[in-house]
This record gives sequence, C-alpha cells and structure tokens, in this order.
Amino acid sequence: MQVFESVDKLYMVVELATGGELFERIVSRGSFSEPDAVRVLRMVMEGAGYLHSLGIAHRDLKPENLLYYHPGADSKILITDFGLSAVRKTGGDSLTAFMQTVCGTAEYIAPEVRLTSVCNKCMRLSVIFFWLIHAECYNFLI
Repeated sequence: MQVFESVDKLYMVVELATGGELFERIVSRGSFSEPDAVRVLRMVMEGAGYLHSLGIAHRDLKPENLLYYHPGADSKILITDFGLSAVRKTGGDSLTAFMQTVCGTAEYIAPEVRLTSVCNKCMRLSVIFFWLIHAECYNFLI
C-alpha cells in the first residue's frame, strides 16, 4: 500500500482485489472452520497493526470491508473502505487522542460503545469472528 497526503486529503493506493468480500464467502460457505477463521482473523489483525503503525485507525472493520485478493482458498485478505478512518496528526502521542466520535456501521457497533462513547478495538474483531463461525445460524434466523 502506498499513502499520499495533500493539504486536506489522504490517498491510499491498494492492490486490485478480485476474490470478493469476506461477507460473500461467509454466506456462500455457511460458516468457516475454526482454523480457517483464525487464519482470516490473523490477517485482519496484522493488517490493522500495520495501519496503526502508520497512524491510521480504520474504525469500520466488518466482513464487507475485507476483500480477498484472489478467488482461491489460500488468498490473503485486504482491508478496504477507509471512509471513516482517522489519521494521527504529527506530534500526537496516542491513536485515541484524535478519535473523539463514535462511528462505524450501526449493525456492527457494540451497545456499550453506543452508550458510553468508549471504543473497544477488540469488539470489531469479535464481530468478524462471530460472522466467520456463526453465519449459518444468522442465515437461519433471517
């Protein structure tokens, strides 16, 4: 990924992903095995860690924003849709210092985050893990 910054915008150049959304794979498979789910979560966590090392917080991680690089089973995951992301300004000492608003997709935000305005960064990953393992249960309910 390459990052370019202008006075009022941040541009991120990412690879072309042809494998579809994680959400689509969950729906088509019904659910993931635990080892497959762990593999996906590991990639998401590594990607989020890389973004954080650049001073970027995504703030809207969800299965629809995670794309497979190619259609194969061994494909890597790419994080996309940075529309709600926040970028730490030069001189900031903490990622949380510049994130003052609760944002994200309503269906994925934990109730305690909505009520207290305190962001739990692990909550997004737990929602993704839930979707990976339990999508079959969700499809049964709808």
